[in-house]
Amino acid sequence: MTNSTVLKDSLAEATVSDEIQLGGDGVKSILSAYSPQESIAEYIWNGFDAGATSIDISYEENELGSLNSITIVDNGSGIPQGLLSVKFKPFHESEKALNKTDSRHHSLVHGKNGVGRLTFFTFANTARWTTVYEKTHKLYRYDIKIESSDLHSYIGAHSPVSEIPYEQGTSTKVTFEGIRELSSGSIETTVKQYLLQEFCWFLELFKDKMFSISINGSPLDYREMIADERDEKIIHDATSTCFDVKYIQWKKKLNKEFSRYYLIDSTGKENYKSTTLLNNKGDKFYHSVYIKSDYFDMFSYEDKISHDQSPLQNKEQKFNSKQDEEFKYVISEMNEYLRRMRSPHLQKMADDLVDRYEKDNVIPKANNSWEIPRNNELKALIKGVYQIQPKIFGEGTSSIEQKKTFVHLLNALLDSNQRDQVYTIIDAVVRLDDQEQKQLANLLKVNKLDAIIQTIKMIQDRYVTIDALKAIVFNDDFNSREVDHVQRVLDHNFWVFGEEYNLVSSTEAKFEKALSEYLYILHGDKKQSVIMESPDKNKEMDLFLCRQSLENNRINNLVIELKRPSILLGEDEVSQIKRYQRTIFSDSRFNGDNTYWDFMLVGNRYDTSGYIEGEIDTNKGHGEKGKGLIFSKDNCKIYVRKWSDIFADVECRHNFLEDKLKTERDRLASDYANADEATERAIKK
Repeated sequence: MTNSTVLKDSLAEATVSDEIQLGGDGVKSILSAYSPQESIAEYIWNGFDAGATSIDISYEENELGSLNSITIVDNGSGIPQGLLSVKFKPFHESEKALNKTDSRHHSLVHGKNGVGRLTFFTFANTARWTTVYEKTHKLYRYDIKIESSDLHSYIGAHSPVSEIPYEQGTSTKVTFEGIRELSSGSIETTVKQYLLQEFCWFLELFKDKMFSISINGSPLDYREMIADERDEKIIHDATSTCFDVKYIQWKKKLNKEFSRYYLIDSTGKENYKSTTLLNNKGDKFYHSVYIKSDYFDMFSYEDKISHDQSPLQNKEQKFNSKQDEEFKYVISEMNEYLRRMRSPHLQKMADDLVDRYEKDNVIPKANNSWEIPRNNELKALIKGVYQIQPKIFGEGTSSIEQKKTFVHLLNALLDSNQRDQVYTIIDAVVRLDDQEQKQLANLLKVNKLDAIIQTIKMIQDRYVTIDALKAIVFNDDFNSREVDHVQRVLDHNFWVFGEEYNLVSSTEAKFEKALSEYLYILHGDKKQSVIMESPDKNKEMDLFLCRQSLENNRINNLVIELKRPSILLGEDEVSQIKRYQRTIFSDSRFNGDNTYWDFMLVGNRYDTSGYIEGEIDTNKGHGEKGKGLIFSKDNCKIYVRKWSDIFADVECRHNFLEDKLKTERDRLASDYANADEATERAIKK
């Protein structure tokens, strides 16, 4: 009989059906958990497990755009017909699962539990195998068939067998017909992306052996998955053992493979693999490390080596093992290397986390400049804790409310000076190792110091502003102007009039524009032109500030009229601020039961008429002595204030911090040549 002799070549002639031992219809329930792309991956793994180096996926599309068939061809060793009953073992009992320890530390054999050959159930009606195997230096071909409607049985053990020319080589081709769920578009997108995440690490592991996967003849380029890669060399000086290292960081999470070390011998064979120290830390640092050395030519991954049990049965043969100094050294060096590679990744991830938290209002907002240092301290703590132990934040699993609860707890502990409790809480959620404990302790110490330094800097900057503003308003030789000097400084430093205010408008804003900005700040109304009926609607305010308290649902507003230092304050100037008050109260959009208004006229001195002093004396019964109150009714108050009084208030607010921080205010004071120089210094501090 020649190689071309056909013994039998058609499944139609095979009338004997063999059974796959399954637990009833429960198999369909198990298989339904597989997506079509997962199912296709299982057939690719079957090919690699059979010794294939090349696997090609092809599909045939009809005129309507749907798929007639999908075919997967590999150049593996095929399925010997005599072993078919073993290959189609009882479900979940395939021979691939027998050596669990070996499969855990080696990438092949990968397939498991006898599930792979039945997963076509998720996307096709029929699976037909044509497989070529070698026996006694001859090649034989036969066919196998399984229908999704009858997963309990297959045709193949008694199928016709034909001998083929030896030079054709072994292979397996499986064709799927009656395609469901899949299209050419989904294969080129969803399936392709899944295969990249499934096999990228594997194709890199065996790239020297030219392993490949292609779709309709186009190679699957796993390098699309690489975010960073480095080649390193590590030498164990005591033994001069050299290790060539390839580090890869992946852009996306690998489907089922952990972040691992792969130990490769001088021939390119994988001898051992294990998870890295930084595997699955919840930080999206997906990586693989390939370590190649002749040290692994004779390597045993067993904890204890018995030469009597070695495959060579040679007691003189020395196996290298995990207990060797060389092995411990290279793994220790790589652990430190991975920490270094992870550091910039964690910094970026921490920055992104805080950005998301701010966008989602997980982090409380800083309502004034006093809260900025504390807010920065909280953000720095969140970033630092994330870089130490990312899992604590439960990204992908925690709800917005859970995130808010945790962040507010951290904030409360910082506020109450119980920062040591931060460690206790975090350690209770995620157990910290010794190094992480030291990092967290140092982080809490550094953040506290940073917050103090930021507060000192803020106070110093404010002293510079006050010093410059005093020069502008008190130095008669400067001939300071209202808009160019006084108002320009206050546009950038309206904290002078109180904390927590938002700037609504400044620099001569008309009432209609100011009202539009006001409604936008308070209610988020879309900015649009606002029409007012008041005859004074075109009057211009110098500063319009507001602040909203969510605790008592109260809105406080402050309108300020600034006068240049040379103008003396009297009845005409007071009538101007009262006109602003009447204009605002004439429009209901400016008013509400929870809305309160303060109006303030600010200048250097009163005129000699005694008008303002008389108004202040008339209103002294309202309990605001020394504040310049000249009118108070319901939710409205009007004040006339001297710059000297305002500076005294600012210094009073800062005294407690000044005493504690022992800031040398005199050292910060500077001499200014003119009003322009003082203005620029206050703005650019």
